[in-house]
Amino acid sequence: MKRQFIPDDEIILNGENDTLKTSGYAESLVKMIKKAPTNKVFTIGLFGNWGAGK
Repeated sequence: MKRQFIPDDEIILNGENDTLKTSGYAESLVKMIKKAPTNKVFTIGLFGNWGAGK
């Protein structure tokens, strides 16, 4: 059996390769992190059903 691996490389999401339409979520997450106070600890939770692609 031949094994195939999916590379774990960073990708740049744009209109052409954002097949899962996740760039909007990623942009919102970046904004939240950048606006977070630097002198406090915070936690980001990702919620979704099993297999939802979190």
